[in-house]
Amino acid sequence: MKDDLVRFSKTYGSVSLTGGEPTIRLDFMEILSFCSGIFNKVSIQTNGRRFSDMDFARAVCATGTNISVFLSFHSHKKVLHEKLSGSSGSFDQSVLGIKNLVSLGCNLGINVVVMEQNYRELGDTVSFLNGLGVNEIEFSFIHPNGRAWRNRKMLVPRIEDTLEHIKKAIDTAKVLKMRAFTERYPICFLGEYRSHATETMFGGSVGNRILVFKPECNNCIRKHECSGFWETYLDMFDVNLSPVLKE
Repeated sequence: MKDDLVRFSKTYGSVSLTGGEPTIRLDFMEILSFCSGIFNKVSIQTNGRRFSDMDFARAVCATGTNISVFLSFHSHKKVLHEKLSGSSGSFDQSVLGIKNLVSLGCNLGINVVVMEQNYRELGDTVSFLNGLGVNEIEFSFIHPNGRAWRNRKMLVPRIEDTLEHIKKAIDTAKVLKMRAFTERYPICFLGEYRSHATETMFGGSVGNRILVFKPECNNCIRKHECSGFWETYLDMFDVNLSPVLKE
């Protein structure tokens, strides 16, 4: 595996350690240290629970300044967060993990997966996280895949229904001087908030995604920097688009 990573690092400058939950691996620190030595940037995608152990958090942050933590957080409400994470005790551990990482000055970003159960209160979640010292947050529209697909009627909202709340959450973040981004939101839906789409920063190339566009997207001048739709989302909902035809 190490030889493969070395070859990979010569082509790509960054790597993401994800899972499942990567931090529960017994050899996680070994993998992290190796990756930190050969990649310019190393991102850890995590639920944050292991970072409630300050010794672990300190060891991760001390491994390299090129390491960042991308921590999933579902809601400022303990009961809802634990319902969505499917684990009792996850809220307190994740909150403590965030506090530890902030106190250590680690590069930290929070990912909130936008779902039916949490989208109406995203602004309150932003305020809660700001109170913990967080200064960067991303709102990722849920991928109707796996468990989310099996429970899609309960978990997956219409994108249009979430837009008002996403925009208010971004406004809240601005007031609190936090950086706020969206992911998996079509550019034409975001309007004047499109500069917050991570896809506009990477030319539409964000993560491992299944790009699907509707025929009317072909005339959109922003198609090259848009993530399109999850294919499974279009299996669920009809979508009316307003392509961006001019600046």
